Amino acid sequence: MAEYENDETWVELEAEEGSPHVEAATADELTPLEASVVAELAKRGIAFKRSDLAYPGFLGFVNPRWPGRARANLLSRQCMETLAGQLKSGVELATNWAGVVIPKLGYIEVLASDARRNYTVELPRYISTDPANIECPNFSDFHSADLVIQPLGRNVRPLLDEGDRKPERNSIEIHGEGCCISISMPSPACHVLANRGTFGGSMTWRMSIRVRFDRTMAKSALESDAKALLNSLVYELDVRNDLKLRLVAWPIEQTKKFPVRRHRNREVRFPEIEVDPQVAALFSFAGTAAENPPLAFLSYYQVLETYFPTAIKRSALRELELALADPRFDRKNKKSLGRILSIGEGVAGASENSALRELIEHNVRDEELRDFFVRHDWGKQFTKQGPIIGIEDNINVDNKQVPLAYQVADRVYRIRNRIVHTKGDFKYKTVPPLLPQSVEAEQLYPDIELLRLLAYEVILCI
Repeated sequence: MAEYENDETWVELEAEEGSPHVEAATADELTPLEASVVAELAKRGIAFKRSDLAYPGFLGFVNPRWPGRARANLLSRQCMETLAGQLKSGVELATNWAGVVIPKLGYIEVLASDARRNYTVELPRYISTDPANIECPNFSDFHSADLVIQPLGRNVRPLLDEGDRKPERNSIEIHGEGCCISISMPSPACHVLANRGTFGGSMTWRMSIRVRFDRTMAKSALESDAKALLNSLVYELDVRNDLKLRLVAWPIEQTKKFPVRRHRNREVRFPEIEVDPQVAALFSFAGTAAENPPLAFLSYYQVLETYFPTAIKRSALRELELALADPRFDRKNKKSLGRILSIGEGVAGASENSALRELIEHNVRDEELRDFFVRHDWGKQFTKQGPIIGIEDNINVDNKQVPLAYQVADRVYRIRNRIVHTKGDFKYKTVPPLLPQSVEAEQLYPDIELLRLLAYEVILCI
């Protein structure tokens, strides 16, 4: 590990030939190298948790980046030397993905899972296009991914057999011009710094995709180049190999994801509201699609969309009743008849945005809408400085020029267009599509709460 030599800030151990460094320590004692690793991880906010008798030979590290009850990432003590080397190399957390980067080595590693089953793909079933699946020399300093724990029945132990015999390698190595890719179990640094935690001896995500370019790169450039490469890789694995992988993203703050504390009535009653089965299915599905914010948004939007024809017809009927009740209406006058005709044409040619405006204006209680924005601290979410781009105006409950219902309808419609329109047309260049599993998508939750309120109000009022 030449890149890590002559670093005086790290403790090196002397051990007898053929004896792992960690054999000198018990579960309650740390070797000098392990103590150095623990101290360095503490600086990065990773808390050390001593192993117990259930997992002998492992140390635990708690990652605070993940919500919920803290669980330790268990790592074999045989990995400590490699982990120390990765930490010395300048490893950092990736910006958006759950993973790590080492800019000076052109290295990035992202946690991944089978999108259908959320566990490690059985990689030995697949073969690399490279002869004999030769390991990329650029990963020589990170080869200990095989030492990260994985469950073996009730027993949890390193994936290193006794003696010099190593287990079958569970990885795929592929090579391109100027970079190499490895799909395997996470390296120690990626596991400890980015994984969610170990439950019952099993890692949350037991697979990572590692890319190493042949040059030093700035972090932003490294992540940008890797994004294009990894997205292409995931696409090809899907269409060519029927492997549907998901790149794991960092979670957003819980306060942004679930900003509303709803009243929970504990009295269950026989249903008193009759809801169209299609509408009920869409509303229920939207509530279960929390891990896919754009899909949740569109599902609530489809609830509103179901009532567009009703809203337009009701508006037209109101206009028609007024026109016919007008004492000046003359059945023999072409101008009077033209007004009636234009009302019918308006129904046929109504735009989706105007239908949405009409629906919200007449079927969402104004006091409920105002209360939504006043009662909660949304920060800049509903402003043009908020995290969702393409928003031209603030939502302002005190705006006397534009009704609040129209402000809300216009915002909802713009976001809807960003999700469903992915055209390569020039007019969409300034407002890119809102993609799933993107940072921007993770900021949609307050808008999803707004749309949920609109859907609830419309179902109630129509």
